[in-house]
Amino acid sequence: MEVPDEGNVQLQLLDDDATPMEFVVAVLEEVIGLTREEAVRLMLAIDENGSALCGAFQRQAAEAKAEAILARAREAGHPLQLRLVAKTGV
Repeated sequence: MEVPDEGNVQLQLLDDDATPMEFVVAVLEEVIGLTREEAVRLMLAIDENGSALCGAFQRQAAEAKAEAILARAREAGHPLQLRLVAKTGV
């Protein structure tokens, strides 16, 4: 996973055909801290658009959240992927 060196980064979840939508909603709620409604709305955007930005964080926090999401996905046997991208307009 390539991570920008400085400043805030955005966490972007990528769509796949194997990770259950409910799993995506759960990690958005539990790891990112979204409400159920926000998580469902964002999961639908990921499904429709192929990816979606899930929040902007300081680099260390973004890395920790990314690792937590990927660990949960691996543990559950899901191929969920994500990216950390430089936040523009900071």
